[in-house]
Formats: sequence, C-alpha cells, structure tokens
Amino acid sequence: MPPLENARHEKFCQAMLTGMSMSDAVREAGYHIKEPNNYGYRLARIPAVAARRRELQGDSASDTVKSVIERKGRLCQIAWDKEARHSDAIAAIAELNKMEGIYLPAKSETENKSIEIKTIIVHTSREHPEYQALPPAP
Repeated sequence: MPPLENARHEKFCQAMLTGMSMSDAVREAGYHIKEPNNYGYRLARIPAVAARRRELQGDSASDTVKSVIERKGRLCQIAWDKEARHSDAIAAIAELNKMEGIYLPAKSETENKSIEIKTIIVHTSREHPEYQALPPAP
C-alpha cells in the first residue's frame, strides 16, 4: 500500500509506529485541537488509516525500526553488563531514558493574565493640595 494521500493521516500512522501515544501522534501529525486523544481514536477508526497502520506494523523489520530496536538492545547490554564500567552503565541507562522520553519536561499550561499596577504617591509637603497626614506606624 502506498503512503496515504492525506499527509497528516500518514504522519499520524508513522508517529504511532514509533511508539508515541495517540495524543502525541495527533500533535506530531500537525493537528492543533483541544482533545487530541479523542481525535486520535477517530483517526484510527478510518479504514484507510487502520489499514496503513497494520501494514506499517507488519513491516516493522524496516531499517529504521530495526535500527532503533538494535540500538536499544545494545544499550541494554551495556547497562546490565556486570563487567562494564559503572559510568558506562549509567550513561547507557540515561540514553535509554532519553529514547523513551522519560526526561521530557512536564507539560504545563500557562495563562496570560494581565495585572494592574497601582502607584500610590504620598505627598509629604503640607503645602501640596493632596497632602494627607499618614497614620502613625504601629
């Protein structure tokens, strides 16, 4: 089956193949919607998209996917090798964590709130028309 005509659908399928969650795959495909997980389920039910995903999953022995699996396997060997240096094992585990996205920062939504800044001017000159005597300090 050739790539899907809809580029976003194809990118969604490719993203799902790499192991992304449905929400992340929807975002990766270029959709900017409020509920990406729900939209991902809708995309996955489209017959052409479902067929393409099955085909890509069956073709998981492709060079790209195979190389990722091979790299992860090699890093696991280094990480758990009893004869490896401690620093090499730690570096291998760190690299595996990066590949899995464990170190990604937590997503947070910020709100743009405007604030009002008030300036209080106290006139200490008794001659000024807006002079007010300040209460004594507690």
